[in-house]
Amino acid sequence: MWQRAAELSALPFINQNDLSHREEHSIEVQLPFLQYLYDKEVKLLPISMPRQDKETAVELSEAIVRIKGRSIIIASSDLTHYEPHHAANLKDNKLIKYIENLEIDQYYRTLRDELISACGYGPIAAIMTGCKIMGAKGGKLLKYGTSGDTGENKDSVVGYASISFT
Repeated sequence: MWQRAAELSALPFINQNDLSHREEHSIEVQLPFLQYLYDKEVKLLPISMPRQDKETAVELSEAIVRIKGRSIIIASSDLTHYEPHHAANLKDNKLIKYIENLEIDQYYRTLRDELISACGYGPIAAIMTGCKIMGAKGGKLLKYGTSGDTGENKDSVVGYASISFT
């Protein structure tokens, strides 16, 4: 896969730049889980998506599918930010329905119409598209929660979901 990963550089929006990962936290959130599951020798090809529009997500996912080999693909993002627990639940569950059904157009429409502040919506769209290309029929919500589930403050929460595609 590593030799084929260079194919990503041919995409017009790809820049190899270690600085782009300096402020990004999604990889550090996933790394302990990956190391636990796949040993400390796990190899990563981190990709950060400053441009998160549908066209970029589709183009990136098509390139990733071409080079995938024996790999797993993970997208990481928070969902709704800094809204009351109940409001975050309503918004996020609407969005999750479209993620599970791999409905990318409705996914982007819901993000826009519901003003959902997911910070990594492009990577989610890329994984939805890539999984669909690879033959996935849909996703399954493994767990949803908000930061309010772990503390007393439910006035301003961040939503999280774990979804598996098969």
